Amino acid sequence: MPPTSSADEAVDRSRTEFVIVGAVIGNSLASVEIRNGRITAVGDVDPNLPHHSVSGWLTPAAIDAHVHLHYRKATSAMLRGGVAAALDLGAPISTLSNHRSARELLIVGSGPIITAAAGYPTQSWGRDGYGLEIETPDDADQAVDTLAARGARVIKIALAHGPRLSPALARQVVQRAHHHGLLVFAHALSDADAKEAADVGADVLAHTPTEPLTKPTIAAWSDRYVVSTLTAFGGSAGANLTKLHAAGADVVYGTDFGNTTRAGVSRAEIEQLKGAGLTSKAILTAMTATPADLLKLNGFGRITAGARASFILTATDPLADPSALAEPSQVWINGKAQLHGAVTSP
Repeated sequence: MPPTSSADEAVDRSRTEFVIVGAVIGNSLASVEIRNGRITAVGDVDPNLPHHSVSGWLTPAAIDAHVHLHYRKATSAMLRGGVAAALDLGAPISTLSNHRSARELLIVGSGPIITAAAGYPTQSWGRDGYGLEIETPDDADQAVDTLAARGARVIKIALAHGPRLSPALARQVVQRAHHHGLLVFAHALSDADAKEAADVGADVLAHTPTEPLTKPTIAAWSDRYVVSTLTAFGGSAGANLTKLHAAGADVVYGTDFGNTTRAGVSRAEIEQLKGAGLTSKAILTAMTATPADLLKLNGFGRITAGARASFILTATDPLADPSALAEPSQVWINGKAQLHGAVTSP
């Protein structure tokens, strides 16, 4: 799989310096030292810094790998709900210049979805610049080159609904994206579409497909990635995710916010992941370390020295039940408190 560019944007240097004490990290009680929005120590902390005593479990803030924040704006609510970074998989090209940070929420994006002439989503919800239509190999190269130059961190292609890219054009997009070191996310909901996405070299399924998947399609995705979006699309998606995960595909947490309405960690999505057979540890990894590694989001997804001080504090153990992350008692993003007191989420 090709590399992606690194995201390690500067953290506000005005953050206070303090230590969180009393939190359980994993299975152990540990103190966390924070300076200038970063974790500077876990365990062996400076006793002279101000101490912030808490009670509960500390987990890395989540990464939502499928949102549409231009379609439904909710960056502050995302932060309060425990999301530190989001991948915007479909927005007008003009939004790409703003995709570094928005009030501390790191937003990276694809820009518009590359699609066929009159293809999805240009004739429906995405008629106002959410799709970029192509008809020739030169169009494909120019579209990818333009998005890469404007700061797209991934490329998204549509392989479903109405007029669609030919396999040759889709393959051309993928090859050009890989030339730029960009991953390709495919909107592909049927078995045939998902198999074609694998055949043309796409790296990630932007949704778990909704039509039952055949063994050849599952095998084709066994060493790649799939974004969950189970709450948004339903159908046979849960059963498909069970099979894809069992075959070795890496699951990435994504809510399709914009299509769904819950900003922040989604209890509904977590419950669907549990229903698909993922363990609590697998769900936590899908929400943190896996998307951080996939998208090269340095400093996200882990509680370790050098990482961003972005955490969710919960009253109960998320390794026992990850739904606890949907009811944080406190949230910090880059060392800045976003939430005090529990919230309730659907």
